[in-house]
Amino acid sequence: MTQGYKRTNEPGGIYIIRAVCDHYELATGRIMIKIGLCYKGRKGTLDRAMEHKTSCPHTIDIVRTFAVDDDTEIPSLLGNGKQLGGVHEMEQYLHHVMEEMGCEHIGDGTEWFSVPADLLRNADKCPELQAVLNNAPDWRSVTAFERLGHDVNTTQRSRQEKQLDRAAKCVTVC
Repeated sequence: MTQGYKRTNEPGGIYIIRAVCDHYELATGRIMIKIGLCYKGRKGTLDRAMEHKTSCPHTIDIVRTFAVDDDTEIPSLLGNGKQLGGVHEMEQYLHHVMEEMGCEHIGDGTEWFSVPADLLRNADKCPELQAVLNNAPDWRSVTAFERLGHDVNTTQRSRQEKQLDRAAKCVTVC
């Protein structure tokens, strides 16, 4: 299975979707989720998450989407500080969190996980995930999305556009 392209330190959206399979859930007490990314704003991320309805034999529910800006502080799993990154780095962090929790990969790719059924409701199950969700910026606060729209690929921005987006972000935050 191929993976999408990777761009470092770009804004975008993360989606968490669930494949509903009653037999699997009853037998294991676990659910199947996918953590994926999109280099677009809210609309683009929702559309990307919904694309999986045609590639998965189960009913798909969107559990959560959230924005990630560039230069976002992303915790280290080793507990030795944070790094700055964007949506790709955040997705990788969340995948590592799932792996550290012992959640198995399901299917042919690396983005579907078998997780405890209450993972997304129980803040004590995965405080790292809850911290990411609680600290995610509002979609409207990501300058690139507001300037480009929420359905435009952010990786197509020029160096000058990226500098303008960061400068505008600094004006509102600094």
